[in-house]
Amino acid sequence: MKKINIIYKLLLLLPLISLISCDNNDDMVDVITQTTTTTENAVFIETDDAAETTTLMGIGESQSVIVGVNNMGIGDSTISFTVTKDGTAAVEGTDYTIADAIILASEMEGSSDITFLTKGVYEVSIESTSNILFNIVENRLLYLVPSQVNYIFTWDNNPLYYDYDYDVFIFDALDPDLVDFYDNGMGDIISEVYGYSGGFTTTEAIITNTPVGDAY
Repeated sequence: MKKINIIYKLLLLLPLISLISCDNNDDMVDVITQTTTTTENAVFIETDDAAETTTLMGIGESQSVIVGVNNMGIGDSTISFTVTKDGTAAVEGTDYTIADAIILASEMEGSSDITFLTKGVYEVSIESTSNILFNIVENRLLYLVPSQVNYIFTWDNNPLYYDYDYDVFIFDALDPDLVDFYDNGMGDIISEVYGYSGGFTTTEAIITNTPVGDAY
């Protein structure tokens, strides 16, 4: 009788053991099917900034826009850009100029130059790519292009005064000699000349882009 009871209990345990085995097997299959080893191909605008920043640029000035990919493509890739100005679509040829960037099949970077023609707040991002394998990362570059600055000099009709010519540039505001500049001609120039005026009239004007940084 004891042997019969033992056999009976073993028979009851068999379905439970089988059920547990099936459950474990199903879980393993689920994990495998939900895991992927493929890498997404992406194209994006490259930037060294850890956070999104705005670049100050002048009208007519150019800057490179660099695009990159995380995997080399098959064949060359053409990257097109979209540009907005003050929150609406900018007009190419009127507000800005930029050509398509080309990423060669053997390279992981390409670039183009953007030039702003009118003042405004601009955003530059990738619009499309000729390589259908690449997904576009929606990062962007921000630019502030302010109005140009007009310097106007007027003086009395005296040849001793209006024979002078004028330059516009920036002095180092932290230079201790800056205070004495007007007395003894001392001071350190920290940038190129922004504008020049020459002539023999009682009124002269200089038109420049807004200098970057603090100026006195």
